[in-house]
Amino acid sequence: MKKIIVSLFLIVSLFSVFGATIDPFKVQTISGFIDDISYLYVSPFTFDYIGTVGYAGINLDYEDTTASYRNLVKPSSTPLSMLGVQIGSFSVLVTYTQSTTISGAKLTITHEKLIHTTDSSAQLEYELGVLYAISNGTTTGTETSAICLSTEATGNNPKKIEITLSQQSKIAAIQNAYLYFRLANGQKASVTGQYESVVTFTMEAI
Repeated sequence: MKKIIVSLFLIVSLFSVFGATIDPFKVQTISGFIDDISYLYVSPFTFDYIGTVGYAGINLDYEDTTASYRNLVKPSSTPLSMLGVQIGSFSVLVTYTQSTTISGAKLTITHEKLIHTTDSSAQLEYELGVLYAISNGTTTGTETSAICLSTEATGNNPKKIEITLSQQSKIAAIQNAYLYFRLANGQKASVTGQYESVVTFTMEAI
């Protein structure tokens, strides 16, 4: 997001009423600034540790009864309808009180398919979900969810999540929104090993 910086220098001078000279102990110079803010924080991946089987991340085998969250990883019967297993969180704060041209910001979230680290032909499509509420600095709005497939997905399904951060107060914030993962409809891991994917957050002024 374009960062707006306004410097405000306020000089207050007190002159002696009994002489033309300035008493240095009665002169006060004050300087300061006002800076609009653009802040985006994404938490570490919740499953970023090596499991007992020697791999890191989510257990993609939803038929493994030892995985407590397996039903949240399993594809839903209705695509893009249910949030999956929570994998992280993010927070956003934008202010644009000093601008006459910026009306807010747009946060875009995209992701790639899961790709096997040693066999790139083994790829898995998955649903990335978010659950968030936007605040205007005083009150918090209604909780909203959104789900998308990867940027490589085919068809007319959403391939990104866009969140518009625009409030009359010129302050917009999302605190501790949640990220979710679920395998897409018809997807099942068949190649043993480690899979990786990249989720990208982009914020720009509008």
